[in-house]
Amino acid sequence: MRMAIQITGTEQYSEGKGFCDATQEGGVPEALYQKILNLSDASGEFWVLQVGNDGYKVK
Repeated sequence: MRMAIQITGTEQYSEGKGFCDATQEGGVPEALYQKILNLSDASGEFWVLQVGNDGYKVK
C-alpha cells in the first residue's frame, strides 16, 4: 500500500496535480483511490492521514 501511494503521489506532483482530498473516501480523489487499490493489490480500504498545523496531531 505504501509503495502504491508513493508512486501515485509522485506521478501526480510531477504533473503539477494535487494528491490529497480530505472530502473524499481515503483522503484522495476517487480515481486515485481506485488506482492505488489496484496498484497495491491489497484488499480493504485505506485512508491517507493528514497531520494538523502543529505537525503532531492527526486531523
